[in-house]
Amino acid sequence: MAITIEHDRIVLPDVLKPAYLRGKALFIDAIFSALEKRHFIDPQTQIGFWQQLTEKNNFIQTTIEHADLLTHVTITGEASGKTHQAIAETLYYLLLWDANAQGNSDLVKTMTEGFVAHFLPGTFPRESGKQTMEEYRKEIMTELAKQWHTRPVVKESFDIAEKTVEFKLVAKVPQHRDTVLIDLSGARLKPTRLEAYQRVLGALRMGKLRFNFPKKYG
Repeated sequence: MAITIEHDRIVLPDVLKPAYLRGKALFIDAIFSALEKRHFIDPQTQIGFWQQLTEKNNFIQTTIEHADLLTHVTITGEASGKTHQAIAETLYYLLLWDANAQGNSDLVKTMTEGFVAHFLPGTFPRESGKQTMEEYRKEIMTELAKQWHTRPVVKESFDIAEKTVEFKLVAKVPQHRDTVLIDLSGARLKPTRLEAYQRVLGALRMGKLRFNFPKKYG
């Protein structure tokens, strides 16, 4: 699918606009219905959760990035961080309406009620002050976006041998080559993974780690 960016705005072809609007409307209605099923019926509470789920935490963008769906989108024009969020939302609404039109009720339910069930608990404050790996990942993406003026996706990979684990963090930008942020070896996965995230984020924050913007394929 091709998306055009003009003056920091997404321009969809007319043939896709009805599907986008209907998918967005379906998503909004389903999210509020899911909140009501959980007995959140106060309008201010509903709006607060809506903002947490869609605006403040970029959960739609997280979902699209984790599924690597942006690799199937050709972007024409310069995309900023906010535009990347809008691209992810546009793609999500189009996919949701397509699933609905195809009669795939299971996928529709996953993309709406399942979306709330998965991400809503993350909007509540945690008792522990410790950061989660997802929070580290988001902060690393934010720091890289400051360098590259484009928000990348950060993925992890690891190989486990008999006594060692090799853990990597890789930054991905659609249609560009991968950038390895760290390649770390350790005795066990959990502490090695945590150390990798903390080392990369700490170095980025202090300005000790800079990466050239990845080259395009081809």
